[in-house]
Amino acid sequence: MQNLSLFPPWFPIPSGLNFTGYNSQTTLFTFSSKEWGTQNQATQYIMSVITYQELKIICLASLTPQLHYPPVYNNFLPDLYSTGCRPNELTNPDLWTPIGGGNFELQPLKGNNTRVLVESQLSSPFIEWISGGSTLYEVVTYSKQLNLWNIKKRQNQLRVQRKPIDLYAYRYRFVKGLSVSGLTNAEIQIIMGWTNSAMVDQYVDAVISID
Repeated sequence: MQNLSLFPPWFPIPSGLNFTGYNSQTTLFTFSSKEWGTQNQATQYIMSVITYQELKIICLASLTPQLHYPPVYNNFLPDLYSTGCRPNELTNPDLWTPIGGGNFELQPLKGNNTRVLVESQLSSPFIEWISGGSTLYEVVTYSKQLNLWNIKKRQNQLRVQRKPIDLYAYRYRFVKGLSVSGLTNAEIQIIMGWTNSAMVDQYVDAVISID
C-alpha cells in the first residue's frame, strides 16, 4: 500500500503509477509503471523537492556571464533575480516610470498594484532603456532569455505542482527570500503589488521540485 503521507498535499499521484521508494536524504520520490514502458521494462518518474537555499544556488549559478552572447543579454537574468518581476515586465518599457530619487515605478501585468523599485535593483542598460536613453536592451526578448536560462541553469526542469516554472524560478526565489528575511505576508504583498494575500501564500509555500 502506498504511504500517501510522504507526498506534498498538492502532489497528484499519476494514474497507473505505483510508489516504489522514497529517499529522505535526497527527497527523491520514485514510481514505476509497466503501462508506461514495455511489458518487461517499467519506466520511472522521479521527483526531487528542493529547498529555498538550493533554489537560490541554482538561480545564482545561472547569473554568470556567457561570453559568446552580446553583453546586454547577461543583464536580464540578474534583473529578474534582484526584482522578482515577471519576465515580460522586463521586456516592456511602457510599464516603467522614473519617479525621481533613483526610484522607478512599475505597473505590473495582470492588473496588480504598482511596485516601486530602486536603482540598485536594476542593471544600467535596463535603466537607460526605461529612462528613454539607449535602446540596446530592447533586443532582449522572453524567448531568447528562456533559451539562455535553459543553457545556463544546467538542471532538469523546475516545477511547481508538476508545472514547469522556467524563468519564474527567479520570482519564486525572490518572494521566498523576502519571507526568509523575516518580512510578513502583508509586507510581501505590498512589495509585490499583489491585490490579495493568497498570492503571497502561493509563492511562499510553493513546493519546487526537479525531475
